[in-house]
Amino acid sequence: MGFLKKLFATLILAAIVVFGAFKGGMWYLVSQQLNQMKEAFTPYGVINWKWISTSFDGDIVVERLSINSFALKNEIVVQRLQLQFDGIKPMLEFAWGVHQGWYPDELTINAEHVVLQLSPSSFNSLLPNDARFSAFSPFRLYDCGDNEYLTGRQLQAMGYEKLDYNVRLNYVYAPAEGALSARLNVEGAGMGRGLLDVVLDYDADRVRPTTLFAGWPSLKKASLNVKDEGYFRRIGFYCSRISNASEQEFVAGYLQNRLAALQENGVYLSPVFADAWKQYMTQGKALAVGASPTQSFSLDDWNDTEMPLGEKTAEILEHVKIQLLLGGQPLGAELIRIDRDQLNQLDFTPEALEQMRQEALARQAEASKTVYVAKYRGVPVENMDNYANRPVKLQLDDGRLVEGVLVAIEEFRVEVESQVKGGTVSYFIEKKQIESAEIYY
Repeated sequence: MGFLKKLFATLILAAIVVFGAFKGGMWYLVSQQLNQMKEAFTPYGVINWKWISTSFDGDIVVERLSINSFALKNEIVVQRLQLQFDGIKPMLEFAWGVHQGWYPDELTINAEHVVLQLSPSSFNSLLPNDARFSAFSPFRLYDCGDNEYLTGRQLQAMGYEKLDYNVRLNYVYAPAEGALSARLNVEGAGMGRGLLDVVLDYDADRVRPTTLFAGWPSLKKASLNVKDEGYFRRIGFYCSRISNASEQEFVAGYLQNRLAALQENGVYLSPVFADAWKQYMTQGKALAVGASPTQSFSLDDWNDTEMPLGEKTAEILEHVKIQLLLGGQPLGAELIRIDRDQLNQLDFTPEALEQMRQEALARQAEASKTVYVAKYRGVPVENMDNYANRPVKLQLDDGRLVEGVLVAIEEFRVEVESQVKGGTVSYFIEKKQIESAEIYY
């Protein structure tokens, strides 16, 4: 009996040692990788994390990963970064293989609540000074007062206190099929969501970034699904108030300028594509774009520096079938047309790009001199939530005009504080009584 007790105690102790060695070893390997990343990022900012944990299910978790960028001047916090493996064996292979320059055949990365708390200066340092991309920048605005690009000040005015995203990246390598499939899913709270699926030709013994990205991989197919969940409607409301236009007029002007920017560079979208874009912005309809080559070809073959840009783009479009779906319904063919001559004339030499950059900076400097003048502006009753503690004028259905400060906004009524001879008085007004509202901002 004594021997069995000693054997049992020895087995328990061995299990504890193995468990501790496994947990400690994985912690060391992940911590080492993070420290290497932290050191490489030192010239650009500071990276920190709270703790690292692992599980026998095949998970590695980094809690509260914070990134402080010197350029952004704001802290980005990833509440939970999780690497998911199909069991403990692939996780151990990853821990070993990453040092050898290869990755497992399947990996899922979850970044939960990637948060940036907004301030008025957020994104000020990221204004697109590069003239090549300024026309296509998602931060660029049109017909929105003196606002040429979105910064934290505009996003806060649109009702955003923070940017909060969940990101999921998964890839699967199938050696027998010679294909690598990747899926990226991004969801932004109050912004929208997007899903990108890509299948690439890939034939190697392992998933090696040095091999995969050594040149342009061959594309089997790709699709992009996007859905707006408030961003374009908020920006439409915000900019329409500033430009004294209706939201429909702002969206029409926005699209017209976007299409004109594309056409200046030799890219023409069909009316069907433009109308789908409009419905995506105004109605929140899901928009899906699919691309599949009509024959196998490599982008490396297309990456010929001697070939003019227009010829390159035309060659790609000739080999790729593009499909557009709006709300799940397929739309017509010939969605994109390019003008080879216009694209061929674009000059992307360093001298030309520097000149365009200087011209863009000069335009921004001139625009920044414009003084924003606060005044009473019409606001839909259902959108008054963003304007608490501002002066307000309410036209009621009985003909009365109520002036004061908008103290509180509830679901069915608002509270207004008005000046009287003896001081101030506060009272509630039912929203259904309000015919129109003007707010000073």
